[in-house]
Amino acid sequence: MSETQPQNVAYPGLFKGTYYVDPAFTGLQSGSQSNPFTTIAAAFAAAIALSLPGAVIRIPPGVTITENVVFPSTAGTWEIMADAGFISSSVGSRITGTITCNAAATVAIRLTTLIINGNITGLCSAGFAELVLTNVRHIGTTTLTTSGAGVWIATCKGVGSPSANKTGGSSSGLVSVAGELLASNWVFEGGITEAQIGPLNPPNGSQFHDCQFGSTAGAAVPIGLNATTPNALFVDCYFNGPVTFTAGTANYVVKVDGASLSSLMTQGVTLVGTGITLLSVNSNGSSAQTIANNVASTAFGNRDPAGLYEVVFDMTLLAAGTAGTMQLNAIYTDMTGTLTTAAVGGAGGQLLITAAVGTKASGSLQFQHNGAAAAIAFSVTGVVTPGALSVALAVALRRVN
Repeated sequence: MSETQPQNVAYPGLFKGTYYVDPAFTGLQSGSQSNPFTTIAAAFAAAIALSLPGAVIRIPPGVTITENVVFPSTAGTWEIMADAGFISSSVGSRITGTITCNAAATVAIRLTTLIINGNITGLCSAGFAELVLTNVRHIGTTTLTTSGAGVWIATCKGVGSPSANKTGGSSSGLVSVAGELLASNWVFEGGITEAQIGPLNPPNGSQFHDCQFGSTAGAAVPIGLNATTPNALFVDCYFNGPVTFTAGTANYVVKVDGASLSSLMTQGVTLVGTGITLLSVNSNGSSAQTIANNVASTAFGNRDPAGLYEVVFDMTLLAAGTAGTMQLNAIYTDMTGTLTTAAVGGAGGQLLITAAVGTKASGSLQFQHNGAAAAIAFSVTGVVTPGALSVALAVALRRVN
């Protein structure tokens, strides 16, 4: 292969150039391994001059490049990677400077096995832009914004479970994405803000698997949630300090598994936003709402498998009503195939709506469901004349066996 041409890697339907960059090189620069460019900008310019739909820029092990990097905004897949991963947050191939990721078309931008010492910013004004950080130690903030019809999705992927030495992948500052944020094995030291928007299908909301939030024990961790699909999922996550979930979208649901919930409950959790709720996925299904009258049959989810279940609830009188005694019911199909409506909690589960404000009712019920198509549901009955009635209701369903 000629020293004046980049190496190429074949992809279905296209070719991407592979260019090498070493700022210490002296001599004729062609972008090849033996005659690398001395700047990343020169490598990008060479790819654009050849009208390539993307390029891979390779940096030698242990080399520091001091440069403000501007990724091409044209359509394609653009990647900067090191030929070896970093050993710690101070030893490895490094880019010292800002990273700009503007997109005016559908663009994939990737940073791989690098230390980045500088802020990452990006504006997506059209198309679908993707930022992927893989095994990156990022010292700085990430701010991805949109205008017009632009859509962002950001992915952070570590190579192993997040740890104090940050070798799996981490961000030291706030990660703010005007779009969907997906992360696995990542340390978010400065918290996150997401705002999933646009025609994502399915629009599942942001998801975090085996991630650590916060780096200093006891330091507050801010998590901003603003997705149009108002939910986010945290699985096997660890929180180093008290967490504040702030939702800019009404009725946002923060879903957590048992391990994440345990960490949150140890550190402390504050929920800020209209109708924001914290949902343990271990409960299988739940509802928390303020009601002012009877509630018709409301399914916890879709079809439930046969098995032993438990429904638990609590309701508190916020404003007295005119006439009636409120009762929560579980609705399920029993082992004879009969659709059954059963009162939950006995006498202690009944709330006289003319009682004093603050009066409570609660209870639980265990039952077997036969797996029929009709999903397990709940209802509230007994209100005759609601008047000014207001009741805080929380009800949850869990499978026991």
